[in-house]
Amino acid sequence: MISPKSIRVVSLIIISIVGWLVVFYQFPLIPQHLNIDEVEFAQLALSLDGKAYAPYSPLATGHTTLYYYVILLCFKLFGITAFGLRLPAALSGVINGILIYMIMYFLFVKKEDKKPSMFSLFLPLATALTFVTMRWQFQFARFSFEVTFLMMFELLSLLFIILHQRTKSWKWLLAAGIAAGLAFNSYLPGRVFVAIPGLYVLWYIWSQQKHWKERFQTILSFFIPFLIVITPLLMYFMQARDVRVYQLSYVNNEMLSLNEKISFFTENVRKTAGIFHIQGDLNGKQNYPGKPALNPIMGILFVIGMLYSIRKIKVFPHFIFLAYFVLSLIPTILTYPWENPHMLRTYTSIPAIVFWIGTAFWLIYNKFKRQYLIMAFITALLIISVVYDLRTYFIYQVPIFDAAFEMRGPLHELVVKIKLKH
Repeated sequence: MISPKSIRVVSLIIISIVGWLVVFYQFPLIPQHLNIDEVEFAQLALSLDGKAYAPYSPLATGHTTLYYYVILLCFKLFGITAFGLRLPAALSGVINGILIYMIMYFLFVKKEDKKPSMFSLFLPLATALTFVTMRWQFQFARFSFEVTFLMMFELLSLLFIILHQRTKSWKWLLAAGIAAGLAFNSYLPGRVFVAIPGLYVLWYIWSQQKHWKERFQTILSFFIPFLIVITPLLMYFMQARDVRVYQLSYVNNEMLSLNEKISFFTENVRKTAGIFHIQGDLNGKQNYPGKPALNPIMGILFVIGMLYSIRKIKVFPHFIFLAYFVLSLIPTILTYPWENPHMLRTYTSIPAIVFWIGTAFWLIYNKFKRQYLIMAFITALLIISVVYDLRTYFIYQVPIFDAAFEMRGPLHELVVKIKLKH
């Protein structure tokens, strides 16, 4: 019998190859041209060159700068090109597939199981392949928006708290704090992600530890590195507000009545609930306009797994992923309704969705107990799902990009022509 370690190595190779092919096929020619936001991202990155470190820039409607320093590095390596601009998001997308596999492996293959079944070893691979071939996931890795970069740090922090839950070693909490701090320094939804490892820390100290000294040490192990990493950005926000939050959120609009805000909230909940199965993002930059975010197969499996998690909410991974899912929807629910449904701001719901799809796979196996038959069945579902999503993106969505990515010409010329918004 092949050893679990060998299967894990082969699985990681498969995930890396499939993730690389999906993201880098005809990269960066699909989308062929650039979006105005991408040009402004390039301008923001170039504005950082030769200056003292700045944790935040008000340029391009306001952004934290960690991602843009990485873009600046790529410009220095590859020139001011679309390839250099989009490379950080693409590489993050490939890495995220590997991280999803590791997370699912440590969740579905139990520590105490010395001889895991073939299905247990197959399940993380099937779940990770679902992730890397999901159109919602890979389309954002193919242009220069920051969300895959953010997800990389969120997944790292999630992986580290899962490793802490398995080993009880404080070093994993320290690493989780650093990763959560880097997420805080990334795209806007990363500011609230700390609630997920924070909830885990609270759950752990109250359910697993008896002594106050141990509880205090656990809290410090996570929050000290987190606070160190976010201090420069916090110091900036003590002197200036986040321009983007102020512009996008109706919560801050003093011109709106309470009833209007409640109306916006309920409308956003309705639109966001429908994004998965009914109507997706209408923006051709982020979706085939109106198409649901999930294909029918994955949409059904997602619901099955989520309902099971709700039943098992007191169990560690189910509680964490339910909290992660709800948290990932908050940014879009608190923005103006005409911005929704919005597949960019809800992007970080994907890990929870994929976990529930994996849970549904496990439930199917647990129901029928026919290991190789169920593996063949899941493989068939994956093939159909992959063909469906790749067909949607590379055949039907490509023509939409002509209007959504409207900036023609080399990037090094566009950054000079286009006036940057402050």
